[in-house]
Amino acid sequence: MDIDLRSYAGSDRGVIISMMNDFGDHFVDIDPEGRLTRGPGYGEFYTDAMLSKTAAKRGSVLLATAEGRVVGFAAGVVEADLDVDPQEAMPHTLGRLIELYVEPGSRRQGIGRRLVHAFEDFFQRNGCDAVKIETFAPDASARRFYASLGYGERDIDLLKVL
Repeated sequence: MDIDLRSYAGSDRGVIISMMNDFGDHFVDIDPEGRLTRGPGYGEFYTDAMLSKTAAKRGSVLLATAEGRVVGFAAGVVEADLDVDPQEAMPHTLGRLIELYVEPGSRRQGIGRRLVHAFEDFFQRNGCDAVKIETFAPDASARRFYASLGYGERDIDLLKVL
């Protein structure tokens, strides 16, 4: 499959909304506590939130296309940590990958890897010295994917349902 990467355009909003809805369904399906839902307007809400974040924080949205059809997307932002306590950590500029989705039928073909590498390049060009990615802990395949790219666990939240 020949994959091209390109920047988001306003005409892509509908396909991103659809993919966001699929993304939300995936999280609901793998949530071991059954606490996640995907209500009406989920895709629109998270698409608009992603676009707002990328516009406000020197960000970008990239789409992966195959034969003219969008098969995945990623979004990232540049975050300067200006409030870091010098007794606790070194000041840094962080690249944050805020979204990554590849449709199920197009997975395991290097699309996610290409999107991540494109954002690593984007972050380096924008002065970032590290990249942070958050993933849902029960999403074992995502965690394995990121580990294969050299990402390690840093902060871990624990949850107990009462």
